[in-house]
Amino acid sequence: MSALFASLFAVGASPAAAIDEDSMADAKEPTSACVGEALQDQGFTDLGTLDTAKRAINCLAYYGITAGRTADTFDPNSNVTRSEMALFLYAAANVMGIDLMGGDMMADFGDIAELAENRQNAINALARNGIMGGRGSMTFDPDGNITRAEMAVALVGLVDKVPGSGVTKNDDGTFTVDVGNGTVDVFADAFGATSGPVNSAISAAYELGITSGVGDGTSFDPTGYVPRLNMAVFITNALAHSNARPAGLTAQQVSGGIIVSIRDANFAPVANAEIDAFSHDTADAARAFNADGTCSKRFGSAVEAGTQKCTIDPVDPVTGSTGNYNMTVSIADKGTTVWVWTGAMGDSVSSSTDLYELDLKPAEATANVAGFAKVSTDFNTNAAFRAKFGSTVTYTIQLVAAVDTDGDSTADEILNAPPDAEGDKYTITLTFPNGAVQKSTVTMNASGSGTFDVSAGDPDPSSRGQSVAVAWTVDVLASTTGDTSTNLPQLYIDADTVTATTVSGADQVTGTVTFSDVTAVGFDLKAEAVRSHSPVANSDNPMTGNRITVTVTDQYGDPIGNIPVTASSPASTADPARSVFPAKARVTFPDGTVTLPYSYTGTTGEIETVTVTADLGPGPDGEAGNADDPTDLTATATVNWTQNGASTTAADGTDTAVGPAAVLVAEADSNLLVLNVSSVPTVYVYDANDQFFVSGAPVTMAGFEENLAKVLATADAGDITVASYKAGEADDVASFTWVQ
Repeated sequence: MSALFASLFAVGASPAAAIDEDSMADAKEPTSACVGEALQDQGFTDLGTLDTAKRAINCLAYYGITAGRTADTFDPNSNVTRSEMALFLYAAANVMGIDLMGGDMMADFGDIAELAENRQNAINALARNGIMGGRGSMTFDPDGNITRAEMAVALVGLVDKVPGSGVTKNDDGTFTVDVGNGTVDVFADAFGATSGPVNSAISAAYELGITSGVGDGTSFDPTGYVPRLNMAVFITNALAHSNARPAGLTAQQVSGGIIVSIRDANFAPVANAEIDAFSHDTADAARAFNADGTCSKRFGSAVEAGTQKCTIDPVDPVTGSTGNYNMTVSIADKGTTVWVWTGAMGDSVSSSTDLYELDLKPAEATANVAGFAKVSTDFNTNAAFRAKFGSTVTYTIQLVAAVDTDGDSTADEILNAPPDAEGDKYTITLTFPNGAVQKSTVTMNASGSGTFDVSAGDPDPSSRGQSVAVAWTVDVLASTTGDTSTNLPQLYIDADTVTATTVSGADQVTGTVTFSDVTAVGFDLKAEAVRSHSPVANSDNPMTGNRITVTVTDQYGDPIGNIPVTASSPASTADPARSVFPAKARVTFPDGTVTLPYSYTGTTGEIETVTVTADLGPGPDGEAGNADDPTDLTATATVNWTQNGASTTAADGTDTAVGPAAVLVAEADSNLLVLNVSSVPTVYVYDANDQFFVSGAPVTMAGFEENLAKVLATADAGDITVASYKAGEADDVASFTWVQ
């Protein structure tokens, strides 16, 4: 992970890590409630090619959790209100087998009396059980749009009511999720903007596989709203953490085989139901049957050893009290097809037997192209930064494997904890300025990781202004016993967190930590626009604006307050009325932060670079007699002032494509792209009706967004060409072609 938090909230026993491109949900269920009949088309005509969302919408409609706006439309892009969400959750709880009749939380909202009785009942039941609360004192705000943060709290609270879900709600309102040997992940924007309980719910929702981030996937947007299509996906992901299954018999692949489920017409588990299963290699699966639909005696085999193939006999298994049964299945190299059915004792397979067919795929083989040991730290080891005397800087050595995921014999993904990592040892050497040397050994644990600490005391507590540089070395070959091990993975440095002399592919890496008691001064300045893009002013809204968040820290990484900060931009210099920043400097708060609001009246799109300056005093730079004035700190933030993309199709039907244009912003949740069209940030909105291409190959909308998400964090996110685009027409079929 790119950054570690030393302490957080109770989301799990593992350390917390900021979500990045390598993050994954560690508590996601391998099975789903949306299988078999639950995936049948429910007749909605406005879903286009939404793929995942379409499956989820059909699934919710099958279970009766939600219906369309009309008999044949679902209205997938409309936001979900809080009272609607309460109805959906209440219905989902019933399908999940959760009893909401009790509950000891207070539920007395003064603004729901005019709602239909079913909505009132749902809201009160959820509130009594601590699943969904109100907004403010005695108010629920039923017509307000539910936010992504509220949705996460409610869905995790719902899963908490499922026995054995691995979710626990603590006394302080936070959630604990069992992530096994995984790492609890957090969204940086949620961590800084929401309370501990809400933070933990958002992280829990991610770890459970209920929801993911927005944009490049590393932000959550806790205050964003939830469209109906996203709601459907989130609820079906939550259903997976229950025993909900469609009526009849279904089967799903799990580790080591399959799980067979049988439910009645009301989705209740059916216990003691007889089950028979037989299988054949997928490549020639048809051989398992005779021409008349009966089982072939020559081909195929019974799944359960000792049972009679294609006949219900006394040795066949039965479902348990949960209505499920796990079967062990041997899977051929090229896949195995399994047929599962239920019947009465003595029944045999015929052409009229209702068989559930499931193709099982073998576990994906991964080729370890090379093994490495990644050295990282949560301390900023930029050479100019300092650690305080008496403090400890912790480094982590994480064994990783470079994996070939696409079969081209090139490592293209890094995965933690390669096989047989436990027990590998690395020698650590610390060298102090007085010549003293300390040696130790780090032994990798079962997760393939180990840590070592670097610290130094104050050599002369009676005086200030001293610094001590401690050099550290991680060595593959050296050993405290004199032995060598040439088989250990080579070392490489996590360049995002560690400054060292050797970066990768080495038997030895070295670095330095400088400890000091030098007086703290302003050292580092960061600036970021609250909104990366905003629309330009227009006749209806002659003035718009944005805010720049500024953070000032000292050389120890600690925040500094009372530092005057100002902002300017070329736009404000060229036209003082266009970008108007605060006339007087604003000073940082004790936490080192301050927000600089500003107005903008420009009507033409532009990429504005805002320069923020922190005046470190004691007087204005350049003023006579202030030669000792510390140099000001400067940083920049980028704001994309956007215009809406015009139609590319003329009245006569001719089309003039736009692009290729560089991608500035991509927001999957709002189906929005901001492209750099002739230096003007231009907004294009897409939907499932459109066509999508990646490097010339057609893909789904989800595939298009997935490819974009992988590279948005890089310096070059590629270019997009837009064609057949009709601005403001939801039914148009535009094409978006992306090339990295």
